Amino acid sequence: METKIAESIQRHFGISGQTKKLEGYDSLNYRIETPNGQKYVAKVYADLSDLSLVQAENEILLKLKDSFQTNQFPYPIPTVKGAYIALDALSDTTQGFIRILPFLEGQFLAEAEHTPALLESLGTFLAHLDQQLIQWKQPVIAGRICKWDLKYAHLNEPYLHHIKNPAQRRLAAYGFLQFKEMVLPQIPKLRQSIIHNDANDWNVLIQNGQVSGLIDFGDIAYAPLINELAI
Repeated sequence: METKIAESIQRHFGISGQTKKLEGYDSLNYRIETPNGQKYVAKVYADLSDLSLVQAENEILLKLKDSFQTNQFPYPIPTVKGAYIALDALSDTTQGFIRILPFLEGQFLAEAEHTPALLESLGTFLAHLDQQLIQWKQPVIAGRICKWDLKYAHLNEPYLHHIKNPAQRRLAAYGFLQFKEMVLPQIPKLRQSIIHNDANDWNVLIQNGQVSGLIDFGDIAYAPLINELAI
């Protein structure tokens, strides 16, 4: 499959070079470094049902690119024909699609010392991001039901049986009960917005002691704005 993917990227995007596989769960991810030193991330999707959501994500990323005019966020690179997604055969039996994003440089927040100044920088960065996102509507994202979206946390309750320790399982079950009784009734009263929804310390990038970028918009959601801070 990887040979076909490399051929497809070359054909559709005109990009080739040294590749390195990256972590990912909804897509196969590869870092590509071209002979002239340019770096990209190729995201490869084997499930065509993801197409509308990825198109919606691309729309948001392009708006952010126009709003911030900096490389703080990834954004889709067009194909040689000007599209932002390339449909193609990933193997002899699998049809899928590919998109290319710039590779953002920086140290992960997980690897940095969490000073008060750095954490304040994180809060400021996310606030500026959400000030932009709250202005936009995107029906595909608004209609998405995702178990990584905190307002749908109760959808994970069926997985309780995977917690083998009885005391821990009871604690988690009590958490779900509290969520359904105390949190769910309040959600309609909260301010809702498109949010990144996954600003964990392996998606936040640092340069010179300040937050410089944010990657992986794959869990983007229309959710209570306060969830961005909670996450």
